Amino acid sequence: MKKLIFVSIVSICTLSQISCSKRDQNKVNQRMENAKESVNHALDKASDKMEEGADKAKDVWNETKRDVKDGAKQVKKEVKKNYNETTREVKRKLN
Repeated sequence: MKKLIFVSIVSICTLSQISCSKRDQNKVNQRMENAKESVNHALDKASDKMEEGADKAKDVWNETKRDVKDGAKQVKKEVKKNYNETTREVKRKLN
């Protein structure tokens, strides 16, 4: 009888530990899944922000290129104008 009670108590303890560890394992798995989803969400946000930053940088670069081209055209016009004026002035003085 004592042996039967002992075996029963051992069986109950073993089963309760197994069921508790399964619940704990399910909780751990759920927490891991939540953490993985959070990390994926954060990575997606970071990726989106990086893409936005890259797009903005590209826009600024293109605008800068346009400004430089416009500035170069303006300088070319000014140089040509000054060259022509200087040429006329030199011709007048030589005549």
